[in-house]
Amino acid sequence: MMNELQLFRDRFAISDLLARYTLTIDNRDARGWASLFTLGGRFEHGNRVIRGREKLERYAVIHNNLGSRHITCSPLHHISEDGQSASGKATTVFIFSDSLWLSRCRSRRIP
Repeated sequence: MMNELQLFRDRFAISDLLARYTLTIDNRDARGWASLFTLGGRFEHGNRVIRGREKLERYAVIHNNLGSRHITCSPLHHISEDGQSASGKATTVFIFSDSLWLSRCRSRRIP
């Protein structure tokens, strides 16, 4: 079971990861954005799935040419009791790997 200090640190690290997610993609840093995912991480948009950092980086380059901006706010996320994974209402799954939090999956479902 996690102690309160570790829980606070993890919540802050995940919030920081979400901030870097929006800043890197909006600042046209495709490599930086892709590096926020695990090696086999994926981005889901409707029925489309982009998997792996190399493909995520290529997607980000194309996406940046569209000129969109992001606002991401997901202050509520649940960290597992063992402290090795977390999920949030923004349909993001994080994992703790090599001393840092990374995105495993970012999903945007289209109704």
